[in-house]
Parts: sequence; structure tokens; C-alpha cells
Amino acid sequence: MSCSFDYLTRSAANLAYNYCLMGFEFVLPVSVIVVCYVGIVVSVRRQAGELRDIQTSISGQQSDDQQLNRMHRDKRMQEYKLATVRPFSSPWSSGGVP
Repeated sequence: MSCSFDYLTRSAANLAYNYCLMGFEFVLPVSVIVVCYVGIVVSVRRQAGELRDIQTSISGQQSDDQQLNRMHRDKRMQEYKLATVRPFSSPWSSGGVP
């Protein structure tokens, strides 16, 4: 009796079990994760393009003060995002360097 699977025995049943184990417990979840992330990236890029089109159509209608306020607000928002993401991503970076 063992707490692990037997990867040393070369019987057909054991090989089939090991391949199914690797496929269903590693390859399938990683594939689902990759597909989901690709979908997220495609959606974000599409949305960014739409927002850029809207922004260019609106930017001609705004005054300089409104554009300046918007730029400051966007810069502040980017700083907040970076301040939020950095602590969560730093443990996953190489050596935990922030």
C-alpha cells in the first residue's frame, strides 16, 4: 500500500492509469486555464480598442482642462492598480523581489 501512484511498474494497466492521471489532472486543467486566459486577453484587447475609438471621438469635444483632469485621474488610477497588483505578484516573481 502506498500514498502515491506507482510510476515504476510498466504494466499496461499501470501505464494507462498514469497517462490518464497526467492527462486529466495536469494537461486538462492547464488547457482550460490557458483557454480562459486567452479569452480574457482577447476580450480586454477588444474592449480597449472600443474604448480607444470612443476616446478619440470624445477628445475632440472636450476642453483642455477636462482633458488634463482626465489624464490626472487616469494616472492616479494606474498608480492605484500598480499598488494593488505589486504586493500580490511579488511573491510569485523571481526571489520575491518587489
